[in-house]
Amino acid sequence: MRRKDREITSLPEIREIVNSATECHLALNDDGTPYGITLNYGFEEENGIFTLYFHGAGEGRKAEVIRRNPDAYFFMESGCRFHEAKTPDGQVYMTMFYSSAAGAGRIYEIADLEEKRHALACLTSRFSPTPVSVFPEAVIRKTTIWKMTIPHMTAKQNAPRK
Repeated sequence: MRRKDREITSLPEIREIVNSATECHLALNDDGTPYGITLNYGFEEENGIFTLYFHGAGEGRKAEVIRRNPDAYFFMESGCRFHEAKTPDGQVYMTMFYSSAAGAGRIYEIADLEEKRHALACLTSRFSPTPVSVFPEAVIRKTTIWKMTIPHMTAKQNAPRK
């Protein structure tokens, strides 16, 4: 990482970045052609290993690309906002405040119904004020759930000075 002064290594701070972002961008390889998609996600973390969960249709380009090549890179950001100020000598200073996390891993389709139920609960708990833990079996069966385990994640932040 070039800007070591912005690197985040604290697990609680990384967890907060992952929790505060609402979308995750996936970079995939479609037989040599770059392919990117933006998805909402659920996550959990255990001993510094993050697992991201995505849902979607079981057919289409995303599903086909993942099945052919499950290696992926993700990145997410939150708190992005432009900042402009004047320095004491009257110069204009511009920057972007942000928090971001990124990493590589493999994506797998979840087949086990109980694991799918757990993943859907992780997904809905991030966005619903009343988390859902009971899903009709028909919903679970027809929803495709993807799981990405991240063995190492990097994080970075340019925050307002306090």
